[in-house]
Amino acid sequence: EAFMGEESIPETLFKAKQYSLCSHNINSYYGESNTKKYWKHIKICMRNGYVVANASDWFDYLGLLEDFGKDIHNAKYICPSDFKKEHQRYVKKSRIRREKEELEEQIKQVKKDNKKYLKEKKYFLDLLFKNEKLTIEPFKSVAQFLEEGNLLNHCIFSNSYHKRKNSLLFSVRLNGVPIETIEYCL
Repeated sequence: EAFMGEESIPETLFKAKQYSLCSHNINSYYGESNTKKYWKHIKICMRNGYVVANASDWFDYLGLLEDFGKDIHNAKYICPSDFKKEHQRYVKKSRIRREKEELEEQIKQVKKDNKKYLKEKKYFLDLLFKNEKLTIEPFKSVAQFLEEGNLLNHCIFSNSYHKRKNSLLFSVRLNGVPIETIEYCL
């Protein structure tokens, strides 16, 4: 399908009361390419009387729909009755998928690094300092770096403390709950 002349795009969008798309097309560095890329979709909106309130968010939403394999030529998807709700739903799905992929990558990294960590620190792993409430002991696995780092909001896993040759990390627990991490230079 031939794309209409560049000069008539803003006029067409303005006449169709697609003010956000018109403004985005005129003012945005990416407006022209998004308009061209999604012109068929814009026409579906115009045919269905759907007004795009926020062009930038709508283009992002179409990208999310594509990422999830939805039919972006279907008015059901591209002209939602509650845009904000649908946009947020797909943003959340995308975030969850990204977090899952990151976690899978971290699990691979843990498995890869754990053997080396256990071999290097094997002489220290039986250390234990304890009284009735407090326990201090070295990290027993790389997975513990990930878990405790996430729990206490530390960078001990992301900054690969488990790979430091002359360093030993201890978990400090109060009544069995991690409260602090100690690094000891060997």
